[in-house]
Amino acid sequence: MENAYPGEGSPLPYPQTSMQPGNNAIYPQQQYVPPRNPGGYPGAAYAQQMPVMQQQAQTPSKKRTVLKTLASAFDVMLIVELVIVAMLAAILVLPRPFGLEPYVVQTQSMTPTISAGDIAYIDTTKASTAKAGEVVAFSVGDGQLCMHRAMDVSNGAVQTKGDANDHPDAATIPVTSIRGHYAWKIPNIGIYVAPVLANIPAVVAVIAATALAAYATGKAANKKNEEILTTKQGRKSA
Repeated sequence: MENAYPGEGSPLPYPQTSMQPGNNAIYPQQQYVPPRNPGGYPGAAYAQQMPVMQQQAQTPSKKRTVLKTLASAFDVMLIVELVIVAMLAAILVLPRPFGLEPYVVQTQSMTPTISAGDIAYIDTTKASTAKAGEVVAFSVGDGQLCMHRAMDVSNGAVQTKGDANDHPDAATIPVTSIRGHYAWKIPNIGIYVAPVLANIPAVVAVIAATALAAYATGKAANKKNEEILTTKQGRKSA
């Protein structure tokens, strides 16, 4: 047969681009088009869904990161506040059992010995006593505390004067009004302590709010972490 495969009596099973021996006919080549989903491969539909799946998997992680960042920030704030409170307690509270009463100096009348903004400690164990040359603390006017140097003590009366003043105080004070003697000081720190002491309720409120925020964000971050772990375990088991 003229258009047959050599050695066979039947036609070719499909056209083929070739020149058969002794055959001048040229058959057009037939292109092979593979199936879109060979072997059950999900194909383009799966590829389109992958970004969505990845985005859904990353969203909880981003939320957890934000919550952990906020929780860490509030933790740092709370630690700083507690350190400040501890420092204030060490400055203002701890010395009291030893008879030392802290006092924020308001004026410059005793410079350079004591300056405004210093925290001066008064030894209350020496109340109602005075010797010439000692710096004594006594109540004046509306109950405020004043610290001046005793210049003369006679007949139960004490003449005082500020080191920075040109003249002695206008009136003497009874020795019984002396609340204690100047012991030592912490320079300049009273500038920062005085506003805190004047706003104790606000300070307590800020510390409480920070502690509550740190607890809430930390708990939310832990909950989100547990949800992510549960989701991962569920996928593995599936």
